[in-house]
Amino acid sequence: MPRKRRMTRLSANMRWLRVKNDYTQQFIADLLGVTRYAVCKYESGDRVPNALGLRKIAHMYQVTIDDLLNVDMSGVFTREEDKDEAV
Repeated sequence: MPRKRRMTRLSANMRWLRVKNDYTQQFIADLLGVTRYAVCKYESGDRVPNALGLRKIAHMYQVTIDDLLNVDMSGVFTREEDKDEAV
């Protein structure tokens, strides 16, 4: 029986932010000190980063952990000017 993917708000935000910033999974993995496979699992919702990983991700993208977990990031910043005004 095929395994269902459990895409969560966190996994969707991680993927969207990575792609938006033109980062590779390997780049993120190196920053977090994990494998590219782990980042792939984070983005698919099969795994969740630990607390330190979440903190590093939030810091890297200049968002809060709460936003990573609860906000639909893909709809928040549609233009660069909007991002500047929100910060």
